[in-house]
Amino acid sequence: MLHPCKLDTKRTIFTIGMLVVACLISSVSRATVEPNGKPFSSIEKKLIADGFDPIKIKRLYDKPDVIFEADGVALLFTYREARVDYAQFTNKWSIDKARQYMQKYQAALARVEEQYRVDKKVITAILLVETGLGASLGTRSTLNTLSTLAALRDPAVRNRFWDLMPDSKKFSRKKFEKKEAFRSKCLRQGR
Repeated sequence: MLHPCKLDTKRTIFTIGMLVVACLISSVSRATVEPNGKPFSSIEKKLIADGFDPIKIKRLYDKPDVIFEADGVALLFTYREARVDYAQFTNKWSIDKARQYMQKYQAALARVEEQYRVDKKVITAILLVETGLGASLGTRSTLNTLSTLAALRDPAVRNRFWDLMPDSKKFSRKKFEKKEAFRSKCLRQGR
């Protein structure tokens, strides 16, 4: 089991990713698919149970551009994190860029650090690795991707997702279930 501080940090990062970044990224892939039913209802209930405003959560998930992102999430199941060269983020150039970023956005980072109790160095490191400090935001909605991943905890949603995965990206169902269990481990520990 995770130490409570580490769990709070992971929840905070997840929440920031879902609520803040979603406002910044509005483009949605044309290759998204909405399964039958309401795939995010369990997420809505969990966020409300965790103390988020029910009206804001309902409004957020009722937006027409908040959709089940099967196509993009399918890529995450075939992506190999182990192949990423993380040394590229510890070279002098990257560290200098991160320092410049922290200086430029000092006030905003201080506010976020104070409000969410996440160290500004941690926030900057995540932004460096995930977006190149904002240089590469991608084309998919972060809210849709994270919500879809979280929704896979629900067996019915997971089954529908498996059916939606293109054959070219499919592997064995057993391997799929194992990968899904690994990817949602942090969420399950947060119950």
